[in-house]
Amino acid sequence: MQQRRALFGGQPAQFKVDANLGSATLNATVTLTDTLSGLTFDVTVVDLPWRATSSWGQQNSHSSFLFLGCHINSHVNAAFRLAEAEGEILDGTINFTVGPSLAGNLFSAKSGDRSEGC
Repeated sequence: MQQRRALFGGQPAQFKVDANLGSATLNATVTLTDTLSGLTFDVTVVDLPWRATSSWGQQNSHSSFLFLGCHINSHVNAAFRLAEAEGEILDGTINFTVGPSLAGNLFSAKSGDRSEGC
């Protein structure tokens, strides 16, 4: 597994993803906002694993833009697998997860752009 560290709301998070996109895990503390009341509160994501549920899919795209003498070429190569997540998201008393996710995916992409005359 490849390990990534990121920040969610200023807090360090631990994200690990398998090289073949077969699985991933996330551990983090995240600040959420209740859109009805405007109140914010922290939740802890405790060992939230994703498990691939499909075979490997690929997506490749190329775009070319030309305007006002500017020419931009953009290319994306991506791989993905459908997945489901199941774990605990807690605020201290409530577990906001009630079972596996309804939908999800594991996704990896490489992209690049080249421009001339811009």
